[in-house]
Formats: sequence, structure tokens, C-alpha cells
Amino acid sequence: MPITNELTAQAATQSVVAPIRPIRLLGVFQNPTNTYVLLQTRSGEMVRLSALIPTAGLRLISVSDGSAMVEEGDTLHRLIIG
Repeated sequence: MPITNELTAQAATQSVVAPIRPIRLLGVFQNPTNTYVLLQTRSGEMVRLSALIPTAGLRLISVSDGSAMVEEGDTLHRLIIG
């Protein structure tokens, strides 16, 4: 039976906190004048975010097919629908 070295044994017994998705992208849609995303925030609030108007402390940076970049303070979130 192989012996586990001390470093591996210590790492195997440490608890890991799984990252919590702070913002969830629910949808991307557009009309002739603007692009929007529908988000669920940390608090569970649903927010429609426009490329032109910051809302709820969030700013839409870019949108592509099924994904979006959203700025929250100094943090950029790359979101994928799901």
C-alpha cells in the first residue's frame, strides 16, 4: 500500500468552500434600439439590465450569444445563461 506524503494528506483533509455564483444570467434579448439581459442577483432580485443604463449597482459591458459581461463595482462577471 502506498504511503501518502504529509502535504497531500493535509490538503485532502482541508474543507473547501465552493464558490457561490453571485449573479445568474437568465436571458439575453433585444429590441431595435437596445440590448438587455435578465439577471438574478445575490439577493434573488430579478433585474433587467440595459447596455445604456446602470441598474442596481450593475453595468452591462458586453453581450454575445448566450453570455454577458457585467460590471459590479471593481468586479467583472462573465455570465453564461444557466
